[in-house]
Amino acid sequence: MTDVVIIGAGPAGLTLANLLQRNGIACIVLEARDRSHVEERQRAGVLDHYGAEIFAAAGLAGQVLAGAPREQFLELRYEGEPHFFDGPSNAGGRAGVIVPQQLLVRRLLTTFLEGGGDLRFSAAALSVQDTSKPRITYEGGELTASYVAGCDGFHGVTRRSIPAEALTTYEFDHGIGWYTVLAEAPPPRHALTVRIRRSTGRWMKTRPTAKAAASATRSPMTTTRRPRLVALSSAAKAVSRDRLAPI
Repeated sequence: MTDVVIIGAGPAGLTLANLLQRNGIACIVLEARDRSHVEERQRAGVLDHYGAEIFAAAGLAGQVLAGAPREQFLELRYEGEPHFFDGPSNAGGRAGVIVPQQLLVRRLLTTFLEGGGDLRFSAAALSVQDTSKPRITYEGGELTASYVAGCDGFHGVTRRSIPAEALTTYEFDHGIGWYTVLAEAPPPRHALTVRIRRSTGRWMKTRPTAKAAASATRSPMTTTRRPRLVALSSAAKAVSRDRLAPI
């Protein structure tokens, strides 16, 4: 019997695990994949301002966000022409943190385990029964808990286990959709990007130059036309089969 069973060791599950651990609440994390898969799985690369504030308030910024730069310009290329959007200036100074998801997960995982956390890999949850007194069956055993935190996504076992009459869904839709495109293009020139160094095959960060800053001033993002396709080159959408350069 434990206080909380967390299903899923992604950013949400590991963040919750660390917050519970720092507040003295016992928890066990179940993850379907092995450790290597969890640590190397590549997804997004920018943590928004409020997400970073959560780690700072919990005293985890040093372990999780050390060395990660703040976002500044976002480059949008339309028909080969760069347009720069200064996010923090348009958001009251609030800026996200550029940290690849696999690095964020790796740091959260390490912090949790070094604090004595119980994280079980290759332990896919099979069912959650009796939601009033949760019993979790997983590959390798069974657990009971006071609470279950389903951090295993929309299609995970947790959501399927909640009776329809007991499930309340909350949604917030910005009404914005986009495509992610991996394209061969000239290297971007500011911090919210990565470029590939062909000699090593490694993704590297780029930082703003005086020329790029001047260009950003002269060429603000235009809103007079709606592009059919925007090629967005940023750390948030970087995909590589090779290692990421450490931040």
